[in-house]
Amino acid sequence: MKVWGIVALTFALTCSGGFSSDAIAQAPSAAATIRGSWIADMDGAHYLYIFAVEDKQLSGVVCTKCYNLDNLTFVADGKVEGDTFSFTLVHETADRKPYRENFRGKPAGGQIALTVSRDGGKRPAEITLKRPPSRVAEIFAADKAGGPRAPAESFVGTGPSEPLTPQNALGVWRSPVGSTAYLFKQVGDRIMGIACDSYCADGSYSAFISSATITRNTFLASIVHADQTGEPYANLLTLYLSQGRMSGTYVDTRRPEKRVIHVMVRQNDPAVPDDAFWRGAF
Repeated sequence: MKVWGIVALTFALTCSGGFSSDAIAQAPSAAATIRGSWIADMDGAHYLYIFAVEDKQLSGVVCTKCYNLDNLTFVADGKVEGDTFSFTLVHETADRKPYRENFRGKPAGGQIALTVSRDGGKRPAEITLKRPPSRVAEIFAADKAGGPRAPAESFVGTGPSEPLTPQNALGVWRSPVGSTAYLFKQVGDRIMGIACDSYCADGSYSAFISSATITRNTFLASIVHADQTGEPYANLLTLYLSQGRMSGTYVDTRRPEKRVIHVMVRQNDPAVPDDAFWRGAF
């Protein structure tokens, strides 16, 4: 099976667009209804929220124009208590002092009602999060119209593996044989990010990169997902850098015995054509 087909199928069926109203209604816990991608329109901007829940700990990322690394803000102090949850976003910008926003939410009826308050006593605001519509049909139609593609192996660097550092590992990468972009950002002593389609905007094709680690010449990353019932699993990437590209394997934790070749190239790699998939923001 072609790598792009596997990647597209994994993202399209298991991220936010894969939740049906019946599955949400039958979910056994608040955690299952919270996981995945959500969208909201506020002050003329379109926001994407992606949540992951493990035990009672909430993590995730919030962004608008998510193709810009500077716009990724990661959930802090997140927790789930009964049928409600809370978290904090710490915003750091070049032109103002850092400030905090505190959120409290409750899922109900396939939506999430959020109350947000900002440091400094600003009046709390109400936000409604909704599940994004699925773009599976559009993505597969664009893929089919694009015709055959070179196999992933043709983009693997032919030289030996090279030492990895934050300087040559972080930033924006994309799949040369599919629609997925990967954005990695240093947050304190952690590396986190987002995986999304070439538009990286509407949330129907997105996932939270909960952690990544650089160990000598190996890059390990975990991309978290939720199945149709809201239960978590992950794609685990094990990658090596060679000639400016990262290649290796990914493993779906539901099928650990199956390893798939995976390649990532820099967004401006001149040897990789900008096909129909990449008419978006990147």
